[in-house]
Amino acid sequence: METITAGVTGQAWSEFVAGRPAVLYPKAAAPDTGGLLTDGWSQQNDFQSWARPNPDWTAVLDEHRLRVTRLGELRFEGELPVSWEWRRAARTHLAALNTTGAFTCPAEFRTAVRTRALFLLVTPLRLTGCPTGAWRRQKNGTTVAAARPLEGFSVQRA
Repeated sequence: METITAGVTGQAWSEFVAGRPAVLYPKAAAPDTGGLLTDGWSQQNDFQSWARPNPDWTAVLDEHRLRVTRLGELRFEGELPVSWEWRRAARTHLAALNTTGAFTCPAEFRTAVRTRALFLLVTPLRLTGCPTGAWRRQKNGTTVAAARPLEGFSVQRA
């Protein structure tokens, strides 16, 4: 597990879990699931149930805004900062592992994993808004979103 964005208490954050893109929802930011197990979420130890994308659910990441729906009904909408690497993995897998459970911040997540207090759901994922070329690598190896030109101005390449 590699933390991509250190989540603020109560906000969803992105991570890699087993090399795949994941969205972690602490209790305060958890999607309105209405009843976790009846909505398609599975307990952490039930791998067969959550290993494949659930067709009832969809997720769309538009730049850094995530919308998650179940059967067309909005269940979560919020900011989700992601790295270029996370976005690239999401484009490869076209799915995201959604995780919620007994944690309120990144510091509590490992304990929730150890105590098997998680609920998981794999959703098909569509990315919009930020094209792959809109990222640049900094000298220290990190990636950041490249600045967009202001409207009405043109960018000339040297």
